Amino acid sequence: MRVYEFILSEAIGRGKPIPLRWLHDRKNFEKARLRSLTKRAKLLPIMYGQENQHELRLKQIELEKEELELKRLQAEYDQLEMEPMIKSSEAIKRLSRSAMRKRKKDKILT
Repeated sequence: MRVYEFILSEAIGRGKPIPLRWLHDRKNFEKARLRSLTKRAKLLPIMYGQENQHELRLKQIELEKEELELKRLQAEYDQLEMEPMIKSSEAIKRLSRSAMRKRKKDKILT
């Protein structure tokens, strides 16, 4: 009696012996499966890695474009928001300049 047959017979009870040919075929099948998995593991970065990096770069470029557009819109909005304040500050400056001139004239006249 083989060792594995003894272990199996203890675990499940007596049964038909496992043929050595079947064990040999299983072992070869498992080796072939592991070989194909290692080949596939080597090919995965080539098959998928570069495309993913390319897609990530395209997404990054698109994101940068959106950020630039957002900054442009923000600057445009700020300019529109500041425009009335700039005009009013210019008007205040004009008024203060004219008031200063008037004071100087009054000072000179007195």
